[in-house]
Amino acid sequence: MNPSPNGSRRARILAGATAGLALANLAVYILVIRSQGGPDGSAGSGIAWWYVAVLLVTVAASVGAAATGRVRRVMPASAVLLGVCALLGLLSIGILLLPAVLTAVLSGTLPARGSTSAQLPGA
Repeated sequence: MNPSPNGSRRARILAGATAGLALANLAVYILVIRSQGGPDGSAGSGIAWWYVAVLLVTVAASVGAAATGRVRRVMPASAVLLGVCALLGLLSIGILLLPAVLTAVLSGTLPARGSTSAQLPGA
């Protein structure tokens, strides 16, 4: 069985873990915001939908990377998006995204099995 040219099994597992961590963060975020209630007393009216959308994009990208093996191409972008979300939410729930950022960075930087540092991308 030939290894994936874009990522090892460990990188694919980390990409899947990134998706799980980001999804867990999203669930916690929605529960926290809904429990706080909005200014008019309605639950959940303070949800930042852009945050939800960005997390769902990173979840979809991470799942896709884990499934297809295109980890080295996809996960750096997921790491950047998750990092920006973590920084923007650092004073509230953003700190919980740091494990997802770490797994995204690790999965995007792990060398493919059998590759050497002297190989050029696309060679």
